[in-house]
Amino acid sequence: MVDLVREGGNILITRTFSKIFGMAGLSVGYGMGHPDIVSVVNVNVMAWRNGVGLYAAYHSYLDEDFIAFSRDKILKGREMVNATFRRHGIEPLPSQTSFVYADIQRDADVFKAKMAARNVKIRGIYAGYDTYSRVSMGRIEELEIFDRIFSEVYAG
Repeated sequence: MVDLVREGGNILITRTFSKIFGMAGLSVGYGMGHPDIVSVVNVNVMAWRNGVGLYAAYHSYLDEDFIAFSRDKILKGREMVNATFRRHGIEPLPSQTSFVYADIQRDADVFKAKMAARNVKIRGIYAGYDTYSRVSMGRIEELEIFDRIFSEVYAG
């Protein structure tokens, strides 16, 4: 995708430092794109940079062992969530991210509430996608719990 930026494409690429870099919650990321787009984005960027977050991001970016560890856990987690969905006849959308998105064929907000009542948090409705849910990757132990609770709630 960087090639599209270099070729002058009307594109903006963004990346967060959340899951794979172990920095969820620090609100650090970066972007690159066509200068016209970047100038519009820069008007809306915070006046003061998150210095601690930037320092952490720089060092996190250099930690290849941790990145490999995180990538491995995310891939395993995605496989687990995809397997849970598929066991129930749900085909998840292709993902290269730290979450899985799928049409659960039920009201997503109602399902989200039922999962939350069992202490499992997932995302509910997105505009126009009333039956789609998003499941973010957690620790393997958490995803094992997700698998069990999802199966019970989905069967109910």
